[in-house]
Amino acid sequence: MPRVTPGIPNKPVPETKPLEVLVRSKDVVLTNGVVLTIQEPNALDQINLIKSMGDISQNQTILGMYTLLLSVKKWNGEPVVTSNSVFVEALIKRFGPLSIFNEALATIAGGLQELTGVGVDRQPEETDTEYSARVSEAQVNSFQSPSSKPGDDGSPVSDNAD
Repeated sequence: MPRVTPGIPNKPVPETKPLEVLVRSKDVVLTNGVVLTIQEPNALDQINLIKSMGDISQNQTILGMYTLLLSVKKWNGEPVVTSNSVFVEALIKRFGPLSIFNEALATIAGGLQELTGVGVDRQPEETDTEYSARVSEAQVNSFQSPSSKPGDDGSPVSDNAD
């Protein structure tokens, strides 16, 4: 007997693929030899992260960095928890020097772009810091609500570029 959708009589539930098939991951390697396994973060993870960050989530740069780090699932094969800001900050501490941290953000961003086909292309001669900042901003913008778009607050929107 086919499964039915609760509350909707005689309507079969569509077959779905197991979660393992839907979740893709990718290993990225930093110059110091650290292997990070990354996955595209899901929306609920993003929401929980923002809630745990509190007021600091209003800082778009920090939110972008944390959002990129949300995709890290393993460090050299060992599971990493990034479900809230405390865990993300512990991960940041593991990177050590700022240069390694910036390299990690750029590497994660590039890996996510390869994994998902969505991202920000790196410009020639762009530093890790510049690239990770642009990617962080794009990552944050992809999660903003429609109410944060210009004109949604009732203000007039002009199509003319003066």
